[in-house]
Amino acid sequence: MNVAVVLAGGVGSRMGADIPKQYIEIKGKPIIAYTLQRFQDSPSIDYIEVVCAQEWKDHVREIGERYGIDKLRWITIGGATCQDSIRNGIFALKDELSDDDIFLIHMSVSPMVSQENIRTGIETCKEKGNAFAALPCLFCMCKKVNDEWSDQNAYKEDYVQLNMPWIMKYGTICQLYEEALKNGKGAQVRDYLPSLMFASGMKAYFYPDNDENRLKITTKGDLDMLEAYLLLEERRGAER
Repeated sequence: MNVAVVLAGGVGSRMGADIPKQYIEIKGKPIIAYTLQRFQDSPSIDYIEVVCAQEWKDHVREIGERYGIDKLRWITIGGATCQDSIRNGIFALKDELSDDDIFLIHMSVSPMVSQENIRTGIETCKEKGNAFAALPCLFCMCKKVNDEWSDQNAYKEDYVQLNMPWIMKYGTICQLYEEALKNGKGAQVRDYLPSLMFASGMKAYFYPDNDENRLKITTKGDLDMLEAYLLLEERRGAER
């Protein structure tokens, strides 16, 4: 079984909106609905879990019904941080999934993930045990000393940008988070799944990300970019 876990616990403070950014409508449709549709349309995905705040649980269910997201099987309450929400999403399915099932994590505010991205990521995970969407770093890099300056070089060729989806076999990710909860590894606010893995001596395997999936709705300008992508998709579809 392949399960897509869509994280929708963010509050959108940087957006300045009166609702969390994943529920803002673009072209008359909530952003999260576009993301859910990508996994609904993927033949590689069997079920979807959404992790959200308690007060938005009924709204998420209504969105799923309105847009025909019949793969939406579970709605789980998130936590105070992204790491907490991921943990809640993992542990909520202990009685539902087997160790070899695939657990794919994605952000609700990154709706441009491609079908090829989803398929290739799952295939990579089945072969390697985990998979992370990755893109090369395009610009010169340095390591910050503080917010104002650096004197430490970093070669862009030595780094990749890890993006979601993050994909791992369920038994492995469940064990990883159980051990982390017990021993406090990866417990800082800025820690995520990759840093938790590295702290436990695990390797992260890459697969090619699609360029549009770089878009994560964080600012008002990102809303314009998403609308432009959607309009371009419509035009290309009409030209076929």
